[in-house]
Amino acid sequence: MATSLSQTINVLEYGVMGSILSIPANYNHSMIVFYSSKGINKGIREWGQMMQRAYNRTNQHRLNDLTINYLGYYTDNGAYYYDNTEKGINYEETIINVYHQIPLPFHYIQLDSWWYYKGIRDGVTEWTGRPDIFPDGLQVVHRRLENISLAAHNRYWAYDTVYKQNYSFVLDERNGKALPIGNDSF
Repeated sequence: MATSLSQTINVLEYGVMGSILSIPANYNHSMIVFYSSKGINKGIREWGQMMQRAYNRTNQHRLNDLTINYLGYYTDNGAYYYDNTEKGINYEETIINVYHQIPLPFHYIQLDSWWYYKGIRDGVTEWTGRPDIFPDGLQVVHRRLENISLAAHNRYWAYDTVYKQNYSFVLDERNGKALPIGNDSF
């Protein structure tokens, strides 16, 4: 059901669009309108708190998110080690050297798109470490990194992903992408 908003001088009007010909029995419509005179930042924060109350949500996921609350080492686009390694060594040794030689208390390492198999339009075909990147395997690298948490990049699933054989996907051949659906995915 479509809603509308209109303003006439000092009056805001919200509700079901006037062009709707019928409304089903027991139809329920709710809307949150929020205003704050305390500035945009405070207004957005208060609006978010109101939405959390309205939908019975907490900040628990955000408060427990390692990548938000702690220092991490990133290898994403723009970082020095994005598609770049130390001279004469592979990514595996580069990442291990970074971890052991930089005296910062980072709690995780982000692995960007260079580590997995890509297919159509650079989407993920198989989300596993490539042997040319991690010759000893990602599990060995993880142990050599003292089991530090890894934040692993995933751009999007490619149309030719190997996972479509075992999991439910909506396949978009024209754009070369796949979208996992259902609760059977991963």
